[in-house]
Amino acid sequence: MAVISATAVAAMTLTMASTAQAADSSTPPKKTGHATPAKRKHPLAIPAGDRDSVLGKDWKNSGDRAVTTAADSDGLHLLVADAKTGYHWKTATVLSEPQLPADTWIGNSCLMDDHHAAVVYAPRTFTNKPDLMMGGALTAVVDLDSGDVTKMPFTASLAYFDPTCNAQTHSAAFTALRADKTRLITVDTHGDSVADVTARGEITSAVPVEDGLIGAAGNRLVHISRKGKQATLTATKHAPYDITAGNDGTVDYIDRTGDTQARVQTYTHGTKTTVAHGRTTAMGLAQDTTGKVYLLGRATHDAAFGQSGITGKNVPHEAQLSTRGRLAVDPVVSDAVERGVANIKGVGKDLSHTAKEPATGQGAGSVSHLLNITATSTVTGQRTTLTADEPAATAGGTTSPALTGDSRPQMSTMSLMTTATDDPRAHDPVDTDAWCSVPRNDVDTQALQPTPNQVEWAVDMAVRGDLTSGYIRQGGWRTQTGLATINPQGTWPAPTLNGGGRIPAQVELGILAQESNLWQAESGAIPGQMGSPLASVDGYYGHQTGGSLADYWTIHWDLSDCGYGVGQVTDGMRKAGFEKDNETSLDPELQRAVALDYTMNIAASLHILADKWNEVHEADQTITVNNDDPAKPENWFTAVWNYNLGFNPKSKEAENGNWGLGWFNNPANPVYPADRDPFMDMDADPANWPWDAAHPQYWPYEEKVMGWAAWSIDTGHSYATSGRQDWPGESGYSSAGFYPAWWNTTAERTAIKPPLDTFCNAANNCDAANPPDCPDAGCYTQYWWNAANATWKDNCSSTCGNEKIKYATLISEPGRGYRLQYGTPQCGTGNLPSGAKIVASVPAGTPTWSDCGTTTTDGSFQFTFYPDPNATGPGLGQYDAKADLHQIGGGYQGHFWYAHTRDQAHLGGDGGRMTIQGDWKLPGAVPEEQAAVYVHIPDTGAQTTKAFYEIPTALGTAKVVVNQDANESNTWVYLGAFRFNDKAPEVRLSNTTYTGSGDDDIAWDAMAFVPGDYGIPNDYAVDLALPAYDSNSPNPNQAIQSPDDKATAALGKDASNPGPDGSLATSVSSQGLATWCDDGKIIARSTRTIACENRAVPYYYITSEGASGTIMFQIQRVLELDGTNSFTEHLSIAPDSVPLDIADVMLAINKHLCDTGCTPDEPGNSAWNGAPNWTPGDTHAANLTTTYTWDNSVADKEFLFHPDVQIDGDIYPSDNSIAPTHTGYQWSKSTVRKTDLDEIRCDTEITATGGCVFHNYAPTYTFNAAKYPQAAAHAWLIQHGSPKSPGLHSANTPLYYLPGGRNGANRAVICDVDGWARTNYDPAAMNSSTDAPNCDEFTFNASYNSGGQPAELDGLNPVSTGAECMQTYAQMDNGTVHLRNLPGTMPSFREVCGRSSISGVQNSGSMAAFSSGFAKNMRLMDRDAYWLDTNIKGACATGTGTFMHCTMTTN
Repeated sequence: MAVISATAVAAMTLTMASTAQAADSSTPPKKTGHATPAKRKHPLAIPAGDRDSVLGKDWKNSGDRAVTTAADSDGLHLLVADAKTGYHWKTATVLSEPQLPADTWIGNSCLMDDHHAAVVYAPRTFTNKPDLMMGGALTAVVDLDSGDVTKMPFTASLAYFDPTCNAQTHSAAFTALRADKTRLITVDTHGDSVADVTARGEITSAVPVEDGLIGAAGNRLVHISRKGKQATLTATKHAPYDITAGNDGTVDYIDRTGDTQARVQTYTHGTKTTVAHGRTTAMGLAQDTTGKVYLLGRATHDAAFGQSGITGKNVPHEAQLSTRGRLAVDPVVSDAVERGVANIKGVGKDLSHTAKEPATGQGAGSVSHLLNITATSTVTGQRTTLTADEPAATAGGTTSPALTGDSRPQMSTMSLMTTATDDPRAHDPVDTDAWCSVPRNDVDTQALQPTPNQVEWAVDMAVRGDLTSGYIRQGGWRTQTGLATINPQGTWPAPTLNGGGRIPAQVELGILAQESNLWQAESGAIPGQMGSPLASVDGYYGHQTGGSLADYWTIHWDLSDCGYGVGQVTDGMRKAGFEKDNETSLDPELQRAVALDYTMNIAASLHILADKWNEVHEADQTITVNNDDPAKPENWFTAVWNYNLGFNPKSKEAENGNWGLGWFNNPANPVYPADRDPFMDMDADPANWPWDAAHPQYWPYEEKVMGWAAWSIDTGHSYATSGRQDWPGESGYSSAGFYPAWWNTTAERTAIKPPLDTFCNAANNCDAANPPDCPDAGCYTQYWWNAANATWKDNCSSTCGNEKIKYATLISEPGRGYRLQYGTPQCGTGNLPSGAKIVASVPAGTPTWSDCGTTTTDGSFQFTFYPDPNATGPGLGQYDAKADLHQIGGGYQGHFWYAHTRDQAHLGGDGGRMTIQGDWKLPGAVPEEQAAVYVHIPDTGAQTTKAFYEIPTALGTAKVVVNQDANESNTWVYLGAFRFNDKAPEVRLSNTTYTGSGDDDIAWDAMAFVPGDYGIPNDYAVDLALPAYDSNSPNPNQAIQSPDDKATAALGKDASNPGPDGSLATSVSSQGLATWCDDGKIIARSTRTIACENRAVPYYYITSEGASGTIMFQIQRVLELDGTNSFTEHLSIAPDSVPLDIADVMLAINKHLCDTGCTPDEPGNSAWNGAPNWTPGDTHAANLTTTYTWDNSVADKEFLFHPDVQIDGDIYPSDNSIAPTHTGYQWSKSTVRKTDLDEIRCDTEITATGGCVFHNYAPTYTFNAAKYPQAAAHAWLIQHGSPKSPGLHSANTPLYYLPGGRNGANRAVICDVDGWARTNYDPAAMNSSTDAPNCDEFTFNASYNSGGQPAELDGLNPVSTGAECMQTYAQMDNGTVHLRNLPGTMPSFREVCGRSSISGVQNSGSMAAFSSGFAKNMRLMDRDAYWLDTNIKGACATGTGTFMHCTMTTN
């Protein structure tokens, strides 16, 4: 029988929310991008009215700033909130390296001063590898005001104390712990190195001071000079931690006095004083940026505390303190982590022996990127919870120089590579040169992703020796193994343990949770789907960390560990002839079975764990725990320790100088915080235990495994034993991965974590008061643990944990996952038109092992990869990008591929090493010579918002940009109809995008071609025949603006205007001011300077019998903006009729109203033109003019005014049948006619003397199309040929003014190639021989609609380059200038922008009036809306295809 063992690979964390997280370099397909935005449960800031009571009365001027971090799969979030804003939380940056594999990003931070933070960050899996945990994290300094990030060219540890800051010196110290030395780098707020020293031994908690550092060297408080010289300040009982240093030379720290107790001490100029004491898990020291020190939590103050200068605060001891100590922020847990851990909360709380299904939980739903932050005011003691909005784009994702190899704090880019088209490996997704036995990306080698129930069942069966063929569903996808019968424990019987007994199910499940998240297939596969077998990408390709980004992706086949599946089994998994030392390859069928079948993998992995137990239970090298009963999870502590780091056998004692378990995972190692609670213990820390999943670096490996065994793991999915998937919110939903072990009491469960001194005592020459401080690597061997027994539970038979078998009754294998909320394949053609020819992503006849059966295809699909030309040595692989490619059993017919988008800096780009191109192609031309094209987008694995599909047509290459994320729903998306002529229809898609950072998924699914006659001409897709230009055509008068009843607000604002009610008011008149308003229509209208509205206003009265009566008045109000600091209101009032029983009706102005800064000049009764009283039969109009003035005395001010008027009415009866009535009407109080068109904006910014406009009226800029037809036609083309229709009034899609256009930066994006216009112009189309071509971008540079305006600056149509726009040029053809698509390009008419090579005279002339007068005269301000009238129209040919052939004429 082959010996099965494994080496530990990067561990997996708690699966977040409803999607599984990556177990390798892939980011799993997510269903979040277009979900309904999450609603905030808490305010963004403390409400203004509550701030005095919550924060204390001096909050506003305190200068306090709170800073904290939150970890999730997007990166390490750094959040900032200032007291003056009521602690309105904002994201300063999100730190990540998207090209590195990470299921979750973790890290630590500290404050260098009020404006800068030092940060370490890394993938969570770094905590499983000692070298990465101790010195592999990335480092950065963040400007908290601007969000700028300086990434530094060195790495540091993830230890809880790293980095450590001193705000008095504006510096931070980073620590990298190596075998016998500690590198300590001190940096300033610019990220520049102040000192870089290497000290002997292990230095922890080092804080920078003016002349060096103060830290802990074992049980000593030491000073380390800038040259690395070490001097002892004072001795301590244990390694001091929470060290703070003041400018006066005072050092405060905590020193453990026992396993659970500690003392707070101060050291000043040679004198050490104890000032407080308490439990290690209840108190901590913190220092604000003024240097003041605080004792947080609960502690007993000793006599000297009052003179210590330390301030006690009864707040959570693990809280992060603000810069002035006024706010203590609880650890922040992201929504994804919160939802994940919530799903396991309470699982196993039933302490009885009866196994049962996990409890029903709440569904995760859509994952929110909002962060809820709870804090305590240290001034008032008030608790508050606030919400930070989802982060926008930040500077944190740019590549670290520690990865690029640059020695400076900056980012560098990678060189491009070239393809080797004659190498068959360049088109094969399989790594045929791999040393690992079972390939990735082989369509004939797919693993089933098991449900959590299937994994738990297999473990429950296997630990009892019952995982045999009779209980397993044979055939189907299992036939890929080549074995006639799958018989796991017929192949690998239940292992025998030295000393008897068997493995508890929860210990094996804890190992599987830590190693693989319970996955057998790659992370993108949802339980129930097929996918490539889970072969840790790092281990499969031999990727090495610590170098540049290019170094990381280099393939080292000779370093492949070849760990596969849920147990990450490695031994025997290399190809024959490529074995590791002392390894024998398994038979190929067994290798495939281990890689593809979770039951075979689990049976094999049990032998791994048993080997680790047996290794510490051999004669003369026994290392036991408690009573050594293998049924108790705690007693596997040393075996799991062995599982992660391996064992130094006694047989090599002479060679190594000692034997036993290594120091790194020793719980007493000071790189793990002494005050940590058990991993995932919701009882020990009810408020903050979910934070554990985001900070696994605080626990050694074996404590994490014990935590999973005791509290389980969230898998993000819920399944019944039948395989039916339960969806969030449904009855029975529970995403707990397995049932945890049980204890008799909660306290006994918490005690699964041993005391800190259990493995550091006289037995291994270790004094927990004096942790290793070694001058060389050999020194650490004396601390290896090899004592025959370690006990922390004397009555283990009753106080240790107990196995809980969920499947206590032997049953057949649980069902495969089905009824998937996301991930169910689409077997039919869906919404495709009839006659479609479909090209699948795999060859015909490929088994999908789904309900879709085997695939069919009408064409071929092929990948192209690009080699690393430097990878030519032995053991090196050339095609790096295959590591980033994944296959999933979803999408069309049950198979699609996905990778990640990349730009050149992330090794993408044309021919880049990480570039992947997919090509769908029919076998030949179609008789119709034309075809409509559709692409299938799966419902997972498609996150990019910019997938660039290239269609090589007979008229050029069309580029169609598809937002895969918005269409991630198993749907066909129309790309357009195109002419191919005698070319075989074809579509290409690359993972290269202009801003790809290796983060977003991009999918290759099926492509459909629907042949037909779409009326596409056989020449140009765009052909606009232009009229001859008229150099004498007068420019339009831009001051003449047509009235409009459309209220158009500035960008990001709202404005409305009710429509007409159908009645008329014909008896009132504007007296010639606004004749367009005298049609009587009941509606508000305006220009930029005149607003007019007609209303029918009822005045009510009551008869003596109690009945109501109505007199209808017609009222017209005209507002005229006719002065620099004044404007005028004109009222015209007339009744429809006055009833005979009314003697007289009198109206009067009660008063005019206006906003602050605006004063109405109230006219007297004599100012009326026509008396405001009426008798029966009298319908004359009464008119009144009122002037308003506003304060224009202060420069650069802006005001908004909504002038208003109250009109009172007195109704007098002709007899006693009616009582005299007093009534009234206020213009702005109407509930049916309230409008925003009459809101006035006045300012002294556009002109110093001031002026006013109706800012919700959008003015129109009109081209002189007769004089500048090329520019007019280009704008018309984009207005009518783009889905955004920018500036087109009839489409209600205004342009939004951006003063200055970012100083030309927007234009630089669109016209981004030097000489583009001259390269692509026709000299004959110029106005004259002196006319030069110009790149005309539309929409305009000075607009938020510009393609060059970034989304983070509120750009509406952001692109990365002008190549994404519709590209045209002016060409003379037989005496007529045409605007045509650029040769070699084919517009899709889905572009959001255009660039055209046209006459420079026409381009500049068309906009001359805009810059010289229009913007100023219309008083356009930032974000104001306006329209563009191109003053040209087209008579266009009809057809259903993708083309525009038009003859243009001027209006």
